[in-house]
Amino acid sequence: MLLVVVAVVLCAAPVRAQATLAPFDAAYFAGRPAEALAGYSELLAHDSTNSDALWHASRAALALGMLGERQDMDTPMYLRAEALARAAVRQHPDRVEGHYWLAAALGRRALHAPIKPAVSLATATADEANRTLAIDSLHAGAHDVLGKLNSEVCKLPRAIRFIASRLLGMSVAGTMSWALAEQHLRRAIELDSTIIIFRVDLAEMYLRTDRRPEANRVLHDVLAMPRIHPFDEKLQRDAQRMLDAK
Repeated sequence: MLLVVVAVVLCAAPVRAQATLAPFDAAYFAGRPAEALAGYSELLAHDSTNSDALWHASRAALALGMLGERQDMDTPMYLRAEALARAAVRQHPDRVEGHYWLAAALGRRALHAPIKPAVSLATATADEANRTLAIDSLHAGAHDVLGKLNSEVCKLPRAIRFIASRLLGMSVAGTMSWALAEQHLRRAIELDSTIIIFRVDLAEMYLRTDRRPEANRVLHDVLAMPRIHPFDEKLQRDAQRMLDAK
């Protein structure tokens, strides 16, 4: 009887945790990431080891960073998203969420960093995305991160890629390609067709490789998609600007 009671308690704990997160998740998906982050932070003030609250808070902070006017490697919300995701990884290194949101936060910082810190951040981004896939090979977000990373590195002039690879130690730079970028980005969409940012990243890759008709088809899809994340409206505006630039 005691074993049954213990089993019930253990099974109920994650359910209670998710129920506690529910109102803040609702705020996040209603386009109020600041409210969501405040709620998650309140939970963490009472229990800093709550790994679910940690990665949910990281997601909200990252959304706020993407919506902010300031976009650089030291954007406070990107730094906060990274710190929260690192804490989630420390609590449960075998769970996928912390690794994925850490990869996403590092990747956003890398996008806006000068060459030397960008190399370090990009390498760490690849490492965390690959750790995510080692846990769950069907993780759509991790495929998107790797596809975006390949696309960003491949768009660089050859001389900069050489410096990154040979002089600054970014060994992965030499293995990245447009083919891998497309493979990962298309795989992300196959695994989760509801996420707007995956298609925006794919469209950008098509534009960078002079494939305007394919980019336009993807961008029209983006404009017709329902919004899920708080930054989706901004992404749709970006998609419209890419279409208008033709």
